[in-house]
Amino acid sequence: MNDSIINETLKNFAIDLNRLIFESIFHSFSELIKAIWLYPVTRTLIISLIISGIIGCIISNATYGLSRLSGKSVRSSKKAARLLSGIYDLFGSLSDLFKK
Repeated sequence: MNDSIINETLKNFAIDLNRLIFESIFHSFSELIKAIWLYPVTRTLIISLIISGIIGCIISNATYGLSRLSGKSVRSSKKAARLLSGIYDLFGSLSDLFKK
């Protein structure tokens, strides 16, 4: 009987400790996100990264699909250079857009 009380107490303590750790980590993470989102520069950078990632996925999938359809190999270095130049242009235009 004594062992069951000790086991139950330890179990409740472990559950409370896990809950406390999870809540503190979640609270810290949410405060970090709020702090990052308050600054326009970081907000613009995050939005630009998301948009450029989406565009990059679309371009790479389209390039791969076209190469499979044509049966020819794609020159990846030229495509990558074009993609990077487009991403840099996108960063510039998005930062100008959010500055206004």
